[in-house]
Amino acid sequence: MPFFSHFKNNFLINKLKTDFSFDYLFITIEVLASTIDSIENYIIDEISNLLEMNGIYPTSSMKLKNFFERSNYGWLNSFFDKNDSYDKMMDSLICDLNRLDKPLVLNFEDLDRINSRDLILKIFALTEKLSKSSKIKVIFQYDSSNLLKVLDQDYVFLEKYIPHEVNLTHITF
Repeated sequence: MPFFSHFKNNFLINKLKTDFSFDYLFITIEVLASTIDSIENYIIDEISNLLEMNGIYPTSSMKLKNFFERSNYGWLNSFFDKNDSYDKMMDSLICDLNRLDKPLVLNFEDLDRINSRDLILKIFALTEKLSKSSKIKVIFQYDSSNLLKVLDQDYVFLEKYIPHEVNLTHITF
């Protein structure tokens, strides 16, 4: 990503954080700092830390992290407790998120710079589940042409996960 584009994105998010810090909570997910096997845990950790800082201690986050770790070893899943389904654990986390005093903005930086289609789809799937909470707002920062290239899809596919797109104008220095 060119410097001006990265600067522009960070400027916008920093401005949002400054102007709306009394009305919203913010988490920035640096997707390039994670791997395909750990992205869910990274996101859940960030959400859990924020919940704990707000006096909410979610039991669902530890269960979800264990679930994601186990899912990498599919044949072992049959030995674990079947009472905790993924949907039930996500519903529990969403209930915890709904207890927050302010809405939470999840900001995903540089989504288009991920070279793994599977990783992007994991992020989309998790944010789709989380966005069932009225307290969750999601911002994806990306270059649409790069993202569509990695996904090998068209805009119709992308609209399912990103229904509203805001284009930033080119800044010349």
